[in-house]
Amino acid sequence: TQFTWDSNHHQSQHHLDRCKSCVGHVASSRGYRLNTMNNDQVRTALNDLNGMRDLRIRFEAADDCLVRTALLVPVEDDGLIKLTDGTTEYVVDADRITWIEIGPPSPHR
Repeated sequence: TQFTWDSNHHQSQHHLDRCKSCVGHVASSRGYRLNTMNNDQVRTALNDLNGMRDLRIRFEAADDCLVRTALLVPVEDDGLIKLTDGTTEYVVDADRITWIEIGPPSPHR
């Protein structure tokens, strides 16, 4: 499934101009569009989280989710994507992600 934020691509263009490192962006001849990602693709994108990097996820029609020192929880029987900061677990809906930002490793953690 693909979608655009508006018919003139203004919001998409503004976002892409300021966010060069986001996961899931695709430029097409018909304008900028954002691909949704399935659970496996999101897991692959988040696989390097080792508790030394911050993660920010923007969801469609929702506030950003910031997880400091993020760790990807191993796959469980429920198949859900879960992240943790060591104290709280976050369940991620892959279909609603518009972009992901993974911060650089921090030498101070």
